[in-house]
This record gives sequence, structure tokens and C-alpha cells, in this order.
Amino acid sequence: MPFSASSASYYLDGEGTTRDEVEDGAIVIYYNTTTKAVYGYSEDGNGGRGAYEGELEAVYYRSSDVMIPTSIVVSGREFALESSDMQFAFSVYGNMEIGDDIIIVWESSGSSSGEDADDTDGTVIDYID
Repeated sequence: MPFSASSASYYLDGEGTTRDEVEDGAIVIYYNTTTKAVYGYSEDGNGGRGAYEGELEAVYYRSSDVMIPTSIVVSGREFALESSDMQFAFSVYGNMEIGDDIIIVWESSGSSSGEDADDTDGTVIDYID
């Protein structure tokens, strides 16, 4: 990181934590040099956000709009696509293909109770291929 690790604030799955917990639990780590914040995402997703690593198995579309994907399946788990950036990335015009190994960062797409509003395991907010 381009700043001192001892002066950083740490977050894991959207909640404040320690450097050790981020290093031990995160499979994806981002940092912001302006705020000196380090954001980690784990497969547990305890804070309503998390990361999941696997193979892209399917891309689903609505029958009424076959150009914009609505969800993806990564190693058996289905995740919603709501932002135009994520929809483009997984569309026929994007760079993701069935069989690709990816890591997605997701957030709970449900109510404040933490339950998903639909039948997906969350909403994709970013990906790493």
C-alpha cells in the first residue's frame, strides 16, 4: 500500500475491524489512498457484503429483454446484476464468458433483516477476472 498500514482504517465485509482480521479473512482487498482505508471482503459475508470465487456457469436474461442479463451463476450460487456496469460486463458485449474463473464482490440484495428480496444470493457490485 502507498501509505502506512499502522495508520489505516480497516473494514471487513462492510464493518470496522482490525488489520489481522482483514489479512486472515479477506479474499479480495481494496484500499483508498485518500482516506487511508482498507476494505476486505470474505466468503462469509457477515456484514451484508462479501466475495465469492468460482467458475462462471450461467448468465440469465429476462425473456422480455434478451440483451440485458439479470443474474449470473458462479459455482452453483446465483447473484443478481442490477448496475449497468455489471450487466454490460456479463452481456454478449462484455468480456466475461461461461467457464471463466472469477471472484465477485456482492452485497445483500434484501431488506435490512439481511434476507435477500429475491431468490439470489446477493447483488454483484464488482468482479475480478
